Amino acid sequence: MIDTHTVSFGAFRLDVANAHLWRDTEKLSLKPKTFSVLCYLVGRAGQLVTKEELFAALWPDVRVSAAVLKVCIREIREALADQAKAPQFIETVHRRGYQFIAPLATSTPPTLGLEARGLGLVLPPPPANLQVSRLQSRWPQRRTDTTSLLVRCCQNWETPDSVRYWRSRDR
Repeated sequence: MIDTHTVSFGAFRLDVANAHLWRDTEKLSLKPKTFSVLCYLVGRAGQLVTKEELFAALWPDVRVSAAVLKVCIREIREALADQAKAPQFIETVHRRGYQFIAPLATSTPPTLGLEARGLGLVLPPPPANLQVSRLQSRWPQRRTDTTSLLVRCCQNWETPDSVRYWRSRDR
């Protein structure tokens, strides 16, 4: 299964964290469900993924026809300039499912600090000698708003201690 990193294959880059497919520097547009199908296939590269498995994973508790999956696969192939008869990326296994056949290269984006998910904001870890009380005395009337904003933005920091650090100053 792929995580929140970038997967490269051919001239394409699949940015899972930001839900983007790139061809070199061009961002390609995919519908959300089509992107999910691509991610699922890439996450199981080299393995046969049955149609039933795709339906169970991507359309749970919803009844859809096989045509919906065919449309998603067609849209992926159009975006990748792939052909069903001579596949480079997605191979159809007749009456069974699909297989992602391209070789993959993965990379985890470097982090300079602690990333606030969804905002593209990278915050450095707080310095060891930071005197929070001095910083809070500058804006005493806005302390709660500022602290709650920091906690809201940084709730997905890499270490839970970082969040506790900021919250403890609010009490």
